[in-house]
Amino acid sequence: MSTVVENEVVGPELSEHLKNRAPSTIRLAHMEFLKRKDKIEEINTVIGNVSLPVHPAMEKRLYNLDAEDSPFKNGVIKYTATVGFEETQRAFLNIIASGGFDTEGLHCQVTDGGIQAMELVVLGVCGPAGSFEKPLLLIDAAYINYSLISSRLGRKTVSVTRQLQEDGQFTLPDIKEIKNTIKKCSPGGLLVIPYNNPTGQFYSKDTMLILAELCIRYNMWMISDETYRELFYIDNETTSI
Repeated sequence: MSTVVENEVVGPELSEHLKNRAPSTIRLAHMEFLKRKDKIEEINTVIGNVSLPVHPAMEKRLYNLDAEDSPFKNGVIKYTATVGFEETQRAFLNIIASGGFDTEGLHCQVTDGGIQAMELVVLGVCGPAGSFEKPLLLIDAAYINYSLISSRLGRKTVSVTRQLQEDGQFTLPDIKEIKNTIKKCSPGGLLVIPYNNPTGQFYSKDTMLILAELCIRYNMWMISDETYRELFYIDNETTSI
């Protein structure tokens, strides 16, 4: 509820969290681009948006929502189980299997987008809110959303650093540095992004095994964010946790 005091509207204020929110550099660039009046066309590379055609099976499904086998027949959209449709789970597991990976015994949790999945991960592996117990271990330069989400949820993060070399490639963090950080901070989980955002660094199977062995040795979760698993452009086989 708002009131007027001497022609000034006085009412509840937004939280400090929202007051301090600001667009990222990428989003700012896109916002500035939209102000252009010279009719220059854009190639959309904003926030990882890869503009590809819809799969024919998905397109057919969309145009036949009233089909007898459709979950949307009669115009009813049912409230689903939290885990998601079994059909949807099978579809995601099939995507993983099509890359040559064994999906036997994997659990598939359907989420409302990547952010919800990231929140579940942070809440699932980190310690209580406000404490430094079991922080999330990141490899800097790190995907900023994990830091922001952890902060918003009251969870902590710690980082190990990699360096940009003269050939444009990033080094992996020194294993000794990772071990020292683990011993000092006792992280709840290690985040890896094998086709890395933001550096583009590719994690080979050997690298994944080295990091996995550290997680086993120090009883940590290994979180592998594989949004870009099928997008790699080097002479190497695709890799996955």
